[in-house]
Amino acid sequence: FAHADTAKELQQQIDDHAAQIEALDKEIANYTKQLVEVGNQKQTLQTTLKQLDLSRQKIGADISRTENTIAKTHLEIIKLAGNISDKEAAIRTGTAGIAASLRSANRVESETMLESFLAHKSIAEAWNDLDTSQQIRSALGDQLVMLSLAKSSLVSTKTATEAKKKDLVTYQTDLKGQKVALDINRKEKADLLAQTKSQETNYQKILAAKKAAKAQFEKADRKSVV
Repeated sequence: FAHADTAKELQQQIDDHAAQIEALDKEIANYTKQLVEVGNQKQTLQTTLKQLDLSRQKIGADISRTENTIAKTHLEIIKLAGNISDKEAAIRTGTAGIAASLRSANRVESETMLESFLAHKSIAEAWNDLDTSQQIRSALGDQLVMLSLAKSSLVSTKTATEAKKKDLVTYQTDLKGQKVALDINRKEKADLLAQTKSQETNYQKILAAKKAAKAQFEKADRKSVV
């Protein structure tokens, strides 16, 4: 009977160990599955982080380019303003020249034929001076029209350039907003990746412990059989 009891107890111990080994196998399989899932999640997060870093770098480059374009546009506006001032000065000078020419022409035209003849060596010379005065006045008038047209063109260009600068500033603000959103998103993903790596490490430790426990039970079973 004592031998039977001992054999029964041994079998019970073997069955207990087998049950524990089976339970450990399930736990090991579960943790192995979770490790694969966590590993995939880690790889996905690492890929996402790389994509976010590239997006942040691109937007950073876009912001720098936009800043340079804004600076260039600002200088173009200053240059256009200077050109407009030059044209305005030329128009004032031209207007003064036309006014002087008009006064001279009016004076010549108001003279009588006798006065013109007396003032010049001949009537032909008098007519020549009158014709020359009219030609100068006409030329100055044409030049004034050209200057006015040039000024109008410059003012239009300046207005368009100022509108372009305004759009660029708005675009720059939008880019900076996108970069802030990407920075926040990256931080969240980096934090999640750190948690995932920590979880992976914990699962690896638990899995190693479960495998070690299983090995101990299997070793004990082999001794019991012997």
